[in-house]
Amino acid sequence: MRYKVRPDKVAANVELVRAVYDELHRSTPDSPRYATFQLDDGVSFVHPLSDTSTDGDALRHIAAFSEFQVGIAER
Repeated sequence: MRYKVRPDKVAANVELVRAVYDELHRSTPDSPRYATFQLDDGVSFVHPLSDTSTDGDALRHIAAFSEFQVGIAER
């Protein structure tokens, strides 16, 4: 996934992303390979994911990821 946020929403986006990682580390011992990169422009983010879970949707089970997705169009 690649997207841009509004400059005034960068900090909120970063906090939401951190919450996803916190929950992944606490609740998913065999975490998917997931990374986040904030690009040089400061407002663009890239989230590559390599998911080998049995249902192919490991992040769906992460409540913080659901929260991250809420309002993403407005960010």
